[in-house]
Amino acid sequence: MTRLNGAVERSERLAGVLAILTASGLWGASGGVVSGIAVNGVAAAAVVELVTGLTLLVVARATGASLRAGISVMSWSLLGLAVLEAGNASLYYLALHMAPLGVVIALHLTSPLMLALVELIRGSRTPTLRDLVSVISVAAAIIVIGTAEGGGNGPNILLGLFLSLTSAACLAVFITMVRRLSSQTSSAMGSGLQTMCSGLLLAPGLLLLDGHAAALPPLALTALVLFAPASWFYWRSLRSLESIPAATIQLSEPIFGAGAALILFGTVPSLWDAVAVALILVAAWLELTRPIDHENDLAFAEELPILPT
Repeated sequence: MTRLNGAVERSERLAGVLAILTASGLWGASGGVVSGIAVNGVAAAAVVELVTGLTLLVVARATGASLRAGISVMSWSLLGLAVLEAGNASLYYLALHMAPLGVVIALHLTSPLMLALVELIRGSRTPTLRDLVSVISVAAAIIVIGTAEGGGNGPNILLGLFLSLTSAACLAVFITMVRRLSSQTSSAMGSGLQTMCSGLLLAPGLLLLDGHAAALPPLALTALVLFAPASWFYWRSLRSLESIPAATIQLSEPIFGAGAALILFGTVPSLWDAVAVALILVAAWLELTRPIDHENDLAFAEELPILPT
């Protein structure tokens, strides 16, 4: 019986890994597409989030999920997720205009390190050589990505770096909240409500679309074909995958984005991109092969005051 339970757990974990890889690939591809559309970043995020939310809610209702039940289950956490997602996107886009591009991207990818640090401080993770190598691999990948992107000096560097770190913190808390909520509602309903509410918070950014109405169709299509499925797979992955491995694998998102940019716009990835890929793969493998502790993984999310008890 124990052997059977172990096989089922490994199968579910593999499904989670494949789901987060698919989500990262789709998100990376959508980022590569949006990067080639001449429109304000916050405005683009608002359009994509709103169309994604509407699409997923339609899917959820079509598959029999109850909108009222979804809102009831998520309660105030829905507002928390919306604020975190909108804050993550807005702070990141603002930081890109204030500090060097490479450093902003690198700091924005530090959420796995933040989550690991929280677990170490809480005592829910005992430091091991595996953890040290994983952290070093992630840190090295971040440095490589930041160096490869370059970008020169920004007008408000310190503020930009602070905003980028804050956006990463938003993402870290967001992951822990989705990890807990993903098992309480359907993936389509959960991701649909979250992206719709995030889109509503970002809706004032639609004013920045003035004179760029032609960008609406490609943005909406990107949301429909890439972003909506990515959001569904993301929520699905966190049903069976812990926060830190999910966040580590999610570091591959820029890699998929580079691939999309290569295919669509002819932008050729550098040798540094390949080095970053190798480092991320090492960190992901170390995280995925460490012993599973579901109780401690969920404990941090349960302690967040914004979540219902």
